[in-house]
Amino acid sequence: MEIFRDILGIEPTTDEKKIRRAYSALIKIHNPEDDEEEFKKINTAYKTAMEFARRFAHLEVPDERIKITDVREDGSIQVRFLDENGQPLNLAPSGGISAPAKAGKERKKTEDTGPGAFEFDDIDTTVVKDLSKDEIDRMAGFIDIAPGFPVPDSGRGRKLKAFIEEHELVKYLGRKAGPDELEQCREDALYTAGLILREKELAGEKILWRFFFLSPEVCSLYDDLSFYIKLEKLINDTVTEPWMAAVISEGSPMRPRSYIIRTRDGKQALKTDFISRVPFRYAKDKYPRLDLLMRNENPEEYGKLCGFLSSVRVNLYGLLMPSVRLFAKEASDDFMFAFNYILTSPDCSDMRENRLLWKLFFKGSLMSPMTEDKDVRAALNKYTLEHNVNKRILKLIRKEASFGARMAVKRRKDDREWYYLV
Repeated sequence: MEIFRDILGIEPTTDEKKIRRAYSALIKIHNPEDDEEEFKKINTAYKTAMEFARRFAHLEVPDERIKITDVREDGSIQVRFLDENGQPLNLAPSGGISAPAKAGKERKKTEDTGPGAFEFDDIDTTVVKDLSKDEIDRMAGFIDIAPGFPVPDSGRGRKLKAFIEEHELVKYLGRKAGPDELEQCREDALYTAGLILREKELAGEKILWRFFFLSPEVCSLYDDLSFYIKLEKLINDTVTEPWMAAVISEGSPMRPRSYIIRTRDGKQALKTDFISRVPFRYAKDKYPRLDLLMRNENPEEYGKLCGFLSSVRVNLYGLLMPSVRLFAKEASDDFMFAFNYILTSPDCSDMRENRLLWKLFFKGSLMSPMTEDKDVRAALNKYTLEHNVNKRILKLIRKEASFGARMAVKRRKDDREWYYLV
């Protein structure tokens, strides 16, 4: 299926604005909650089209001179660019472009966060693969918008470079901050994010957000929850187009959750949730929602729960207390994963019979909206039966779930009792 005409409903183009307008119009019609498969198809087509546009925009070929010559089974396309006389342009490498990787695939995170260690995956990697920075600098047709960030020498690339130089973004973001510099680091990073968001012409450029998130200073804030809470609010308050919020999410190596919601006036907006990807490190007043939930509990027991959440390999707090309302399917998947993890992982062996953990599980913002969902209750009962959950844990689950479940007993062949919920 040809992504431009058959899915996006437009002619092949390297104009990103046309692609974004088409995508924005389609996702308003095909809501992911009601038509998940169609939404996925549109989203994949959008990513492929944007990759195409970013790769070939520097050629500045009008849309009417772009011809798709082949559409392969894997979704990749073969294109031909024509000159003013209708003859094929001689390009190297050839004009083929692959479909994007599947959604959810984790990007490799850079370990060295010093200047020049940035990643950049939006350019034609067949051109710069395995080349050193010096070799890239010597290549005709490429410019460095910042140390280690080569882009095609085009009008858009020059605008990005001018914007970065005008606002001295390399100076603001180019150093790794020490522990005593985090407050200033946080202010600089939020200031820079605000600058980008206010620059309407460039705010939707993924490369600019890759530069932002992979800069040494922002990498210093990787586990700083207060920074991401403020960044979340800044993005959600400023961004009005769902596609732009999606670009910001794609630009972050953390791969934060992004969900389309319907606002009070009936419009759609895309909210971004970084919190689920930030490691849990408890400090007083850092997690106000958790403090509120546990405000009447014994401080010693609460401290034990926080110590567990900080040490466990999976970010259970991020799963159980998302900052946006998840779609039913994603919420159900998170619930089942967290429930199985608590019941089966050796990491949780000392906490399975801890009441506060089950209170967080059932009264957190993930599970609390689903307590009346019959499918969720059926899955809960199924897993308690499959994992042979002991009587004490079942009593805690029954008490904290508060949905009127009762315990039943089943006798095994060896005459032992087997408890489960109904």
